[in-house]
Amino acid sequence: MAGLWLHAKPGNASRVERSKVRVRAPDGRIERTTASFGLWPWVQLAVSKGHSVEHFCEVAGIAQGAVRDMGVRFSQPVSNRVAQLAYTWFGPAAAMEAGLLVQSGQFALLELIVRSTPTVRKGLEYGCLFFPLLHDGGHLGYDALQGGRAALRWHPPQSYLVHHGYVELTFAVALLGIRRETGRPDATPDEVWFRHEAPDDLSLHTRVLGVEPRFGMPADHVIFSASMAALRPTRANAEAHRAATEAGAAVLDE
Repeated sequence: MAGLWLHAKPGNASRVERSKVRVRAPDGRIERTTASFGLWPWVQLAVSKGHSVEHFCEVAGIAQGAVRDMGVRFSQPVSNRVAQLAYTWFGPAAAMEAGLLVQSGQFALLELIVRSTPTVRKGLEYGCLFFPLLHDGGHLGYDALQGGRAALRWHPPQSYLVHHGYVELTFAVALLGIRRETGRPDATPDEVWFRHEAPDDLSLHTRVLGVEPRFGMPADHVIFSASMAALRPTRANAEAHRAATEAGAAVLDE
């Protein structure tokens, strides 16, 4: 299962711990990388601009019923086509606009796993570990940095392309979610990098991400200060977290 990036010792391990020790495949299967709820923000964006769900899905070449079904996964070429349609219709800030439309609970089990952790740092760790619930092609990696800082890194698949809109959307949703779940709208990262080229206007990217991102860089990452990584989600709950991680690991074990 692509995307599993943390490690734990084997032995009498729980299902969660067994998931942590899997060897990461180089790339996930191109024909089923992205969960339907990973495409839904593009649909929401289209609706916010006055288009119907039916029309956007028809032009994108996807079944409306499939994008509404939480159990459906789309291939990466189809997922890329949907993202590119959003960029073609709505411009280079489409991912930032889509991120602003994402509501609490929209990312289901993955979101519950993350928001129930005791700190943002742990949320980043578990968000990376269970990212395959959303996308199983490339992977997110978490790094603990010197001085208590933390890094969230996107590692793209090597054998096929993932549209850069998904990288922007992932970082936007993560940062907006951290602010929402910690009750700290002023929380901003130290740094955001993207590999792809910069749009002409960075104003919405800067507002959503909290800092002006740098483009054309050698990596895609977000760097968090020690103080931001230490923030506590208001809905931290050890019992809910245990139940959610067991459920998430069961899904990944299927």
